Amino acid sequence: MPPRRQPKEHKEHRAPLQLPPDETARVIDEDTYDQTLEALVNALDVRDRLSEGHSARVAEYALDIGRHVGLQPRTQAWQDLKRAALLHDVGEIGVSDFILHKPGPLTPEEWNELKRHSAIGYEMLRPIEGLAGAANIIYSHHERFDGKGYPRGLAGDEIPLGARILTVADTFEAMTSDRPYRRALLWDAAKQEIVRNSGTQFDPRVVDAFLECCEGWFREPHRLGTRVSPGDRRREMAWLTANRRDLEIRHPGQWIAVHGDQIVAMDKDLATVIRKAEAKGVEDALIVATRFKDCQAAIQVAQWL
Repeated sequence: MPPRRQPKEHKEHRAPLQLPPDETARVIDEDTYDQTLEALVNALDVRDRLSEGHSARVAEYALDIGRHVGLQPRTQAWQDLKRAALLHDVGEIGVSDFILHKPGPLTPEEWNELKRHSAIGYEMLRPIEGLAGAANIIYSHHERFDGKGYPRGLAGDEIPLGARILTVADTFEAMTSDRPYRRALLWDAAKQEIVRNSGTQFDPRVVDAFLECCEGWFREPHRLGTRVSPGDRRREMAWLTANRRDLEIRHPGQWIAVHGDQIVAMDKDLATVIRKAEAKGVEDALIVATRFKDCQAAIQVAQWL
């Protein structure tokens, strides 16, 4: 049997593939970085529909409080606070859904597991470039001014300023939102709870800044007419508290005219909403916006309406 022919040795040397030049910018600007973080937060929100939008609202509150205590926009302290507020609950990814969504009180064991989320978030974010400062704020945002918080029992100025701001913003937003175990509090009740815990849970100086901010956050942007009764106003505020989350999700960036517990007009243009409400004969509607940023603009508009 003749010997098998050996295959010829392949000696062809091919040139390496010519890949297209990498034209990606080497430096990601701060706005793009923060937009990426916001996209991550939105993805995490999918896990818990009841708290959807919580982190974004906490960031808005925290930055406004920060501005009132002297933090300057675009500084490192400002960026650390913003990123910490957006990502403060990222450590909950290590907590079971059963505990996060439990409608009743937690057992001591479940409570201890939940308390781990600030340390988990810290360990997740600390190694990432640009997030070390935010990670430290997240680690400390459940500390108390009187030293009775967790995980390290820090007190007073031992707690980073960003964490002292974040805990007020986070607590207020949580109280004014629905949770599995309770309905949202009215804004005035939540504000009084913050004041009641000033000096124990919260830094009194941060609480003072929070109270200054509240005057802008929840001032009525515009009232059509002056005949509204105190009862109507209470009913409107209660209705808005109960429905704020749905309004933000379903009708972002819209102006709405509320009368009692009903929407009488809605549009992206403020003047159009006012015109629609008046056309329906509602002369004392409350005009509000469905997102915090729009509400800030609404307050400015109200100065000359």
